[in-house]
Parts: sequence; structure tokens; C-alpha cells
Amino acid sequence: MLRTVRTSTLCIGFEELGPTDGKPIVLVHGFPYSPHAYEAVAAPLATHGFRTIAPYLRGFGATCFRDPNAMRTGEQAALGCDVLELITALGLKRPLVVGYDWGSRAVCIAAIVAPAVVRGVLTFGAYPVFGPPITTPLDPAVEHLVWYQHFLTTPRGRAMLTANRRGFCRYLWTLWSPTWRFDDATFDATARHYENADFVDVVLHFYRYRNGLAEGDPKLAQLARRLEQRPDITVPATLLRGSEEPSAPGSELGCERFTSSLAYRELPGVGHNTPQEAPGEVVSAVLELDARAP
Repeated sequence: MLRTVRTSTLCIGFEELGPTDGKPIVLVHGFPYSPHAYEAVAAPLATHGFRTIAPYLRGFGATCFRDPNAMRTGEQAALGCDVLELITALGLKRPLVVGYDWGSRAVCIAAIVAPAVVRGVLTFGAYPVFGPPITTPLDPAVEHLVWYQHFLTTPRGRAMLTANRRGFCRYLWTLWSPTWRFDDATFDATARHYENADFVDVVLHFYRYRNGLAEGDPKLAQLARRLEQRPDITVPATLLRGSEEPSAPGSELGCERFTSSLAYRELPGVGHNTPQEAPGEVVSAVLELDARAP
């Protein structure tokens, strides 16, 4: 069921399933995905007594800015604050939080900023919080991997997202999940949520800020500087990583930054969009984390 809630900055749209008095869990998507990625996760969790909340990120779907003049920032600090404000606005009591891609950063930042609010974190890939904006060349293998980020900082990148965001995002799906054979209906269920009026500006700002080409929101500057130190995550956590997850040679998982209990598992044959590629594995990981987190 689609619902909305107001925070200080946004009117956040979210998909809700399960008993209203169930154990709360927040499921956060990334770019270029949507809450539909969690449909096959939310349904079984609801049968296990969870109240599942899957918000649309800023710039996606039913989520919109309350102030037409607000900065359309996509920086990681903003995404983390969005999750915390959603939890507060809905009155959720110490939810589990799950996220991948942008959502991974958002839920991990929420746990870093307010560990008393978050009961446990399920994330994907690796420790996700960015260090300082990148302004000098990286290893060539890394630069090759993040070609799309560089493209999106150019005028041609803006033109692509403006004129052919569906084609561009579908291509990223195929690159990042090379063994997943999704159909047109699966992609279209998410792609319609790219039509948000703020999609282009938020996405471009995310990557421009990451590459040191745009300023962040001054109101978030103090938190942004703290996050650049890549703080530890001190709540119970689970880290899943697909064997087909795109990564540069020698990239680190950052497991040492999860300083409470950490469960790590690799998923053979799974790429970047884990909730849609391996929903059963995600459900199992949630149940295990629920049993382990106090």
C-alpha cells in the first residue's frame, strides 16, 4: 500500500505491507531502482510479523520536496537524514534497516548517526560510506568501473538522463547484474518512478558532489565532514555480497568498520540488485539478524 509522510524537507512516499503493530523494518532502494525491488522480500517478511516500510528515495516515485526552492542535493548525508526522519515521522521503534546501493549508505549512516534508534543493519556489497570527495585520479581499474559517474557529471550525461533515462538505467541494470534475466514488466515497474520531477537534479548532484564538482547543502556540512571519516557502525549488522557484484580488483569489504556482531555471506551468481535477484537469501538474512539483534 502506498502511503506518504512529511519530514522537515520531504513528503516521502513509501510502500507498506504487514501488520501495523508488527516489528518494523525499513527497506531502502538505490539508483536506479525503486521499492519494487523489495516486493518478493516484503511479502514473506509480512507473514513473519514484520511491518515493512519501503520508501522512495528523494527524486524517485512519490517522494517530493516540500519547498520548491530547496536544494536538490543527493549527497550521502541527506540520504541518511531522510531515513532517520522517516523513522521519527512514523514513530517506528528501533527498526531493522536494510539497504543496497544508495540505500546502503542511507541505512548505514542512520545507524552511525543514531545507533539507539536502529536495532540492526542489513547491507550489501561492502562498507558503503564515502570518504572525502574524489578530486584526483584513482587506479585505472576503478576509473573504468565508475565510468557512468564521470559521464553523469557532463552536459551529455544530463542530456541522457533528461531524454533517455530509461535506456541508460536499463543498461546499468544489465551491467551490474550480468546473470539476472529480468523482463520488460519488471523493469517498467521501476522505470516509471524515474519520472519524478527531481530525478535528474538529485541523481546528477549525487555524482557531482561525490567527484568534488558541486557543493553540498550547508545545513549538512558538519555531518558531511563527520561521515568523510568513515565512522564505525556499532549496531549488529549483516553484510551480503553477490559474487557477480561489480568491483575493482583488490577492493576491500571494510568488515572491520562493523564493530558490533557482523555476519558476512557471499551469494554465488548474484549481482548488484540483490533483493530482486535473491529475495529468499535476503529474507533469511533478515530473520537471522532479527534473532541476533537485541
